[in-house]
Amino acid sequence: MEIEVAKTAGFCFGVNRAVSGVYELLQNEKGKIVTVGPIIHNPYIIEDLEKKGVYSVDDVSEIEGDVFAVIRAHGIPLETEEMLKKKGIRYKD
Repeated sequence: MEIEVAKTAGFCFGVNRAVSGVYELLQNEKGKIVTVGPIIHNPYIIEDLEKKGVYSVDDVSEIEGDVFAVIRAHGIPLETEEMLKKKGIRYKD
């Protein structure tokens, strides 16, 4: 039996962009980084990010201090984004 990997194997564009964005922030940001909800539904990526200090929060009210937030690949409700703005939290969508 021969196994072929498709040319398009891997993350879709949006997921790839979200995950790559977090890894870029890890290289460029000095402060704490959190994701609003799990960045993607991939336990291996989540575990790797946690080892690097990036944790997921379920609610914006959990974010305190000088933190950079990343919005998960599936997005967030408009109300949640408004809460980020109201709290003055820097974030990347």
